[in-house]
Amino acid sequence: MDQAVVHFVSGDLWGGAENQVWQLVDQQLGRPRLKVCVVILNPGQLFDKLTASGANVCLCDESQESFVHILRKSHDFVRQIKQSSPLVVLHSHRRKENLLALLIAVWEQLPAVRTLHGADEHSASASLMTRASKKLEQLLYRRAFKAHVVVAKHLALDLEKIGVRSESIKTISNGIDFAALHFAASQDRKHSHTTKIVGPAAEVQIRVGIVGRLVPVKRHDLFIQLAARIVEGGGLYVHFFIIGEGPLLEVTKAAARNSAARNNIHFFGFVEDVHEVIAEMDAVVILSDHEGLPLNLLESVGLGVMVLGHDVGGVGEILQSYPALLLQTPLLECAEKALWHLIDDDSSLKDQFQQCRAEVVKRFSIERCEQEYYRLYFPPNIDNET
Repeated sequence: MDQAVVHFVSGDLWGGAENQVWQLVDQQLGRPRLKVCVVILNPGQLFDKLTASGANVCLCDESQESFVHILRKSHDFVRQIKQSSPLVVLHSHRRKENLLALLIAVWEQLPAVRTLHGADEHSASASLMTRASKKLEQLLYRRAFKAHVVVAKHLALDLEKIGVRSESIKTISNGIDFAALHFAASQDRKHSHTTKIVGPAAEVQIRVGIVGRLVPVKRHDLFIQLAARIVEGGGLYVHFFIIGEGPLLEVTKAAARNSAARNNIHFFGFVEDVHEVIAEMDAVVILSDHEGLPLNLLESVGLGVMVLGHDVGGVGEILQSYPALLLQTPLLECAEKALWHLIDDDSSLKDQFQQCRAEVVKRFSIERCEQEYYRLYFPPNIDNET
């Protein structure tokens, strides 16, 4: 019996959630008798990848269409899929997409799951209307979704606090195509990307990167301060690379211009094949205030690039057994100390990273991730292939 999954995604920017959706869809396309379909709300890199992959894609451009029109269009899309596939599951990945999937699931009497890729960023200082709206959404989510997927264990606790039944919460960690990353890491590009940014005449011995959207939670301000501390401490040959774009780009550039490390801080902006840039780093740092399970951590480790990460969320869950890689408070001082260990070629740091890499490759494959989602969509007690 044919089966279908319909993903509901935003695709407005390319971040960790979008990257994970793409890798999951790409893996699902290889499963026999499973139709992989996507409702996407924005054109962009994710839309381009999906359409090129052979997935059945419905674009509902939220910059051009009203919510009612998007709902009607996506509902018609699901109805068409349902006509040829008796077993259909809806899978949503963010707030607006959750609401779309929920309404269609109720109308069509279809099972729906949602994935929580990170912590809810709504604050207690939000307006009364916003908080009331959020409460109503949470009530609907609890009643309408058959499963609430979290990518890290700490997010399950967040859901339980707002009344989501523990038996409906499923932890499915993000997954990576490590074979593809291994191939990328094996290519000898002789630091071609970073050399273009820095210039061939610059003396660069150590490359440190931060990867992700330039938004407050990622703490690029601390990265600038960290660079200044290292350079002022004598690390003139250490260069720092900010990979990504976002609303704080100009603010971060201004901070870099005023930094003592101004000559050692470089901006890549958006990079489509970001793994090629990550592969040129000696280390990637994660300084975020909170995280789900960041793909840049898994990708960096898979590429053989050391990760020094703040002890929050999924970062702490992965690095807790490797204290040399885990950044505690005070965060800035701890990050500076870890970088000096890297610069000094500390053998303990290198040994812990190799152990961490072996564990990550074993635990976080995209094959394992796709299999867990498939078993959640279509449990063995219904008529389907296992």
